[in-house]
Amino acid sequence: MRQHNGRGETRPSLRGAQRESVHARNRLSSLKTNRRIKTTPSRASGVADIVGTLRERWGEIGANGISFHDVLAGLTVATVAIPLNVALSISAGLSPSAGLIAGGIGGLVAAAFGGSNFQVSGPAAALNVLVFGLVAEFGPGGAAAAALVTGLLSVLIAVLGYGKLSNHLPKIVLAGFTTGVGLKIFDQQLPVLLGVKDDLAVWHMVTHFAEMAWLREIDWLAVVCGITVAWIAVGLAHLKSFPSALLGIIIATFVAYELDWGIARVGEVDLKDLSFALPVLSDGKTWVSLILAALPLALLSGAESLISAKSIDEMSGGKSGYSPNAELFGQGMGNLVVGFFAGMPLAGVIVRTTVNFGAGARTRLAAMFHGLFLGGAAYFFGDSLGVIPLAALAGLLVTIAWRLIKVQYFIDALRANRLHAIAFLGAALGTLFGYLITGILLGCVVMYLDHLLEKRKLDGAKAGPILRPSPMIRAVVTKDGTATGEAHDGAVPLREAAVW
Repeated sequence: MRQHNGRGETRPSLRGAQRESVHARNRLSSLKTNRRIKTTPSRASGVADIVGTLRERWGEIGANGISFHDVLAGLTVATVAIPLNVALSISAGLSPSAGLIAGGIGGLVAAAFGGSNFQVSGPAAALNVLVFGLVAEFGPGGAAAAALVTGLLSVLIAVLGYGKLSNHLPKIVLAGFTTGVGLKIFDQQLPVLLGVKDDLAVWHMVTHFAEMAWLREIDWLAVVCGITVAWIAVGLAHLKSFPSALLGIIIATFVAYELDWGIARVGEVDLKDLSFALPVLSDGKTWVSLILAALPLALLSGAESLISAKSIDEMSGGKSGYSPNAELFGQGMGNLVVGFFAGMPLAGVIVRTTVNFGAGARTRLAAMFHGLFLGGAAYFFGDSLGVIPLAALAGLLVTIAWRLIKVQYFIDALRANRLHAIAFLGAALGTLFGYLITGILLGCVVMYLDHLLEKRKLDGAKAGPILRPSPMIRAVVTKDGTATGEAHDGAVPLREAAVW
């Protein structure tokens, strides 16, 4: 509603102006509905979240009973996980049983106490480089000790209610980390696939490629095994629930065994002498130094588990019942148990989790059946697993390494924001050359710098130039909504100018 002031001008009434002001505030509030509400997690909130999630999920299982879909999904995931667990444990410098313990016992416990209905846990390729470093420094017991450290830290973070903090790691930094891991695995496993000496690294092959002398050292029978597994795994990758990797391993192992090829094998797999004991470190090594060395592994294990659980929750349309604190608690319990059984650190893995969901899993029982089937296969068929050629497992790991390398992420970052590309490179190169913490910190610092620069630009855009009314111009709004303007020579009374 507008009022005339006696001089022909119109201006809004006080009541109308107040009403418009209220509407404007309401519109502004509606635009802020997606703002982040800051809450301070507490120990009570973390424990309540964990207890509430577990009570609700297990209550659903008690009400509905065991589903045949869960049994079938668990069997499918186990067939995919067996060769992966064996390959990852061997590439980390451990016995095959360490990976099978992590996937069998640890996967079962993590599923029972976790915060996702579909998450499957076990040895993770993204963590394998860190595990390899710990084994090289602290001996085989270093992997089990690192699992204890990872478990304790994960449980502590979950109980304190800070499970969501691990999600704050920038995605571009995480992509750089996985790329560095993929390059490192490729560097470690390519010589195994070719059957050459351990000291014949990929860099040596590249720099001396023209000489071709290294070709004489290749074991072509090992190459056949590795290429067969890689070809089958890649060729049948579109069949999400089909254990293509297992099929490739079986074919390569059968041919190599029947033809009596003299190539390196996995060796003895024995789970019949399991014992519950505290890990033993190498001579001269202390637990304090191990804890400090294992902290990055613990944090990254939690981050990967939460990212995997969040991804499958989005993929399933929210049916996984995802709870960050409960998921970290489950991963912590799994790592704690594995540490006392001479296993290796575990994490939630997106590949096996996706297979589990695609195979028709309904509840967390599917992941628990996966652990039972995996442990049973290792216990009763350990002799058969021992004749698998190492080159066949290397062929599988090379395909996994290729999937971990995120070249497109780097190309997109280079086009869109070069600071993001620098963060990616820092994390990737730091991981590749053994400076993991430095690389990830560098990536996070660069991303924070980019955040500050973007914030400054936004603040500057919001501030903009300050526009003040000029006494030289008069604007008149009529009843029909049209507006007219007049320019004056400045000889306008100050009081009348103030009214405008």
